[in-house]
Amino acid sequence: MRGYLMHRGLEGERLRAIPWGMMIQESGVEVRPLYSRHWSYIQTEDGRAFSSTPLGFIVSAGDDQRIYHSGDTALFSDMKLYGELYQPTIGLINVGVPAEHRGAEHGVPEYLTGEMDAKEAEMACRWLGLRYAIPCHHDDAGLPEIVKFQRLLTEAGQKEPKRTQPVILNPGETFTVPQKT
Repeated sequence: MRGYLMHRGLEGERLRAIPWGMMIQESGVEVRPLYSRHWSYIQTEDGRAFSSTPLGFIVSAGDDQRIYHSGDTALFSDMKLYGELYQPTIGLINVGVPAEHRGAEHGVPEYLTGEMDAKEAEMACRWLGLRYAIPCHHDDAGLPEIVKFQRLLTEAGQKEPKRTQPVILNPGETFTVPQKT
């Protein structure tokens, strides 16, 4: 991505290139890239291709909050390890497919799910041990996969109160973590 962004005109000294596992601190925020099951590829209008290792991230946000941004990953068993090692509290979990990215640009008539469907995303939340899960990778919180994801997490929370709470946001909305009592 650094090479692509520099190709687009961003100054290289403003960008950080780090492989998975190598934690950095930037402006007081710790960031640890983690392996992701996806692709990392983009092609420019002039045919130039940029490719690298697909990543997710653990961001230490202070006050004992650790955010896991899943990237565009599919479900994979290392998420159990991420939960045990990094103990993320909030997850930005990819569920759904934005309307403008239904597959045609990749030669697919239509993607039926995102990289994780609702059931897989619920399982990822369980493996990660999240307190809150915010579905991302969508442009409409009313999409069937988002609604199903919320229902699965809510049902699991009724059986086990300490399970992941869903936080469903529309594009542009914000979430503030409740203060511990």
